[in-house]
Amino acid sequence: MSKITRKIIAQSGTNLPKEFIEDYFVAGTYQGDGSTGRLIPTDNGDGHVVDLQNNTGIVWIKSGYVGGAQMFNTISGATKVVGTDSGSNEVGINDSLTAFNTTGFTIGSNASINDSGRMYYYYAFINKPKFFQVFTFTGNGTDRVIDHNLQCQPGMMMFKNLDDIADWVCYHRSAGATKYQLFNQSGQNPSSGVNATFQTDASGPGANTYFSNTEPTHTQFTVGNKNEINGSGDTILALLFAHDESKNGFIKCDTYAGGTDGQQITLGWEPQFILNKNMDGDGAWYEDDDSGWYIHGNPNTGPDGAYINYRMNIPYSINVYGTINSGTSGSGGAGTYINVDGNNGAVGGNRVTMHVMPNGFRMVDYPGIATANKTHVTFNNSGNNYVYMAIRKQPMATPTTNTEVYDHFLGDQRANNPRSPAGFAPDMAIYSENQTSSRDFRLSRRAFTGSGEGIGLDFGNQDKPISHSNDDYFTNGFFSSYLLNGYSNYVNMFREFPRVMKSGYYYGDGSSSLAVPHGLEAIPEMIWCNTFESSTQSGIVVYHKDAHRTQNADFYNYEKSYQWYGKIYHNYPFSFSNYPWADWPDINNFYVQGGQNINIANQIYNYTCFATFPNISKVGIYYGSTSDQTIDCGFSSTARFVLIKNINNDHAGASQYRQDWLIFDTLRGLSSGSDSYDSLDGNSSMLSSDALDQHSTGFIVKGGGTASEPDQTNDMNDGSSLSAYMFLAFR
Repeated sequence: MSKITRKIIAQSGTNLPKEFIEDYFVAGTYQGDGSTGRLIPTDNGDGHVVDLQNNTGIVWIKSGYVGGAQMFNTISGATKVVGTDSGSNEVGINDSLTAFNTTGFTIGSNASINDSGRMYYYYAFINKPKFFQVFTFTGNGTDRVIDHNLQCQPGMMMFKNLDDIADWVCYHRSAGATKYQLFNQSGQNPSSGVNATFQTDASGPGANTYFSNTEPTHTQFTVGNKNEINGSGDTILALLFAHDESKNGFIKCDTYAGGTDGQQITLGWEPQFILNKNMDGDGAWYEDDDSGWYIHGNPNTGPDGAYINYRMNIPYSINVYGTINSGTSGSGGAGTYINVDGNNGAVGGNRVTMHVMPNGFRMVDYPGIATANKTHVTFNNSGNNYVYMAIRKQPMATPTTNTEVYDHFLGDQRANNPRSPAGFAPDMAIYSENQTSSRDFRLSRRAFTGSGEGIGLDFGNQDKPISHSNDDYFTNGFFSSYLLNGYSNYVNMFREFPRVMKSGYYYGDGSSSLAVPHGLEAIPEMIWCNTFESSTQSGIVVYHKDAHRTQNADFYNYEKSYQWYGKIYHNYPFSFSNYPWADWPDINNFYVQGGQNINIANQIYNYTCFATFPNISKVGIYYGSTSDQTIDCGFSSTARFVLIKNINNDHAGASQYRQDWLIFDTLRGLSSGSDSYDSLDGNSSMLSSDALDQHSTGFIVKGGGTASEPDQTNDMNDGSSLSAYMFLAFR
């Protein structure tokens, strides 16, 4: 559905059909400024907005510095708040959250959610069957059954008596209805005598219980007679989170046992939000650090050009920890996970505890963790069980316009904020340092160190990972400190979408055939793989679906065409030796062989998959010709970006022609006449020739020499039909 169609429907007052997580949930950050009447957006981009004005839902806000988590719900209305770190009753605060809007929520100057200079994390949910439901009921003080509309069995439930000072009561399917947990107590000082673990509920006729020892069903749940969950005449807030096992589900609530280094928790999709807790820890947060409830999140939006915490996606800093940020003054408060049942700040540091993967998350256990100052969190203690709630990463929708997927920028990068503006938060950028010394780098959103430094790949330096200080992504573009002040730098920016492009990680095991879940939701037609290990110079190893289709007699009809591969490094030809690919990729996995630079045991690898998507992207091949030829990409307008590589190692006695990876885009030219283009894997200056022209369905390749006398200076077409050229194009 186009943005225009969405706008027309929205203006007509008709409810949009909503099928994707981005319509029901958003995670974001903002920096406080102390102002009033400030709108915090819940726009996930591309027409997907969490509408809090016309739907029932909640907003959960937590400061990155000291302060309790604040929860607001649309039933009580704006200005009414209850903390999830305390048992206090709901109160009215006129300068806190002041309005629920169709495109976000409005906040006032209250320091709990808008202190100047402080970082805040927010999470917005709206009701949807098989995902989430919030509602209230009036307690009666006796065991009773309550109807719900979740349309599946709840995986987790939270209850709060809004009228009394009373604890939050939590149910989780992994603990069962015979146990309960007091959510707000986990983050309290143990000197108060509280216990953070799941406790056995009372049993027997007439006993005081929370859940009457009765499991919830697809349509109902049972509450006991205790005041916290069913106080007579009191308003009880109920939050229900689903457990959906379906392929297209949004949410799962389950458990894992700690202690196994590298264990994979399989969800079937990549998460953007994980709430977890040690089920068995015998103390509160101060006593046993992972006994608290922690949100591990991937905020994807943020107003005012604020930096975005993408660290959940990356192996070097996902949920890293150090000293708890407990300062009471100063700005900041950025971290990799936050405690929502206590009043400590966001946590950051340099130790990895969790890696987010394309089909779940992976736990990492590090021995010798210091415990003297109680500042460390592992989430993987041996002998302990952990409960979690995980929410699927967005976007789930496919793109409707080309501008949602690809954008580029040319200019003095230091003169702008962000330096390279775009209409989205990029997942990958290819950029040149300057115009005259065209050294090219690639940076993935997923490639950051624990200190926030980017791990870049110099295409002309055998793609060895190098540290880029202060590299980051903004909500609406890309920044790199390597882009030089005063120069016209070129930046190509790409965003992940289902069936178009997908990046992720995998761990090598050295086996003869490692299946790597890619999450593209289509068969990859081009794959880039590279290691993050700075000691390994492997290059970006490339698969292309058409690499075997060269008409060179030496390689024609090669049986295992998936074994063809190339590297992005200094004219590296495509080859059929060493066999890095163990099999054809499919809709779920691609397959790599051990010992071939993309499957060394215990090394971490980054991958990016591309596929053809109608009117957005095209992965294909063309052959040399003496005449101009139109490359029909199926676009409704010209190609905006084209990456081209000559596949052949040799042909017709002409072996000296260039084999670089070449970038053409409408920044550099891509029009009639002579245009500039870039050699991606060379350290040379910008090149120029009349090689490609625009066409209404893709692009035109200008004719080369003759079949008998190939033009060895034409990088894109030497005129020989024996020459094969693969390409990746975006409209």
